[in-house]
Amino acid sequence: MASSPLGMLLRHLSGWTEGATLDDSSDGQLLERFVTYHEEAAFAGLLRRHGPMVLSVCRRALANEQDREDVFQATFLLLAREAGSIRKRESVGSWLHGVAHRLAVKCRAEESRRRFHERRSQAERGNEGVKRSEKDPAAQAAWREMQAALDEAIAELPEK
Repeated sequence: MASSPLGMLLRHLSGWTEGATLDDSSDGQLLERFVTYHEEAAFAGLLRRHGPMVLSVCRRALANEQDREDVFQATFLLLAREAGSIRKRESVGSWLHGVAHRLAVKCRAEESRRRFHERRSQAERGNEGVKRSEKDPAAQAAWREMQAALDEAIAELPEK
């Protein structure tokens, strides 16, 4: 992690706080300062305090380093967007853990689905050669559009 962009960000943020005033603040106080006054230092304090835990969740759930970094960033982007709607302000760590876990599971499922479609597509090409629809650009575009719509619909399905 030391040479990764994520590691560099965490090292940079470790020195980017207001010292003891942020270290002595609770998660709820930091969140309140970020929501109310849009203090970057308060957000950086939350990132510094909970970033390692979020990264650990990502590491346990995802094998690909790029996916880990994407989920890490998405987790804190959601914190920045949804900070005002967090009801249990003192439980920011728990909220971040849950968000990181859900995003990692979703990322893993999307990767699995993508690999499945790629394998199936390769098998179909290997068994049948070039299909008639592959020669027709309009049919290819329609097929890609249908696949995208299907993937979006599947992604919106509830967990159960």
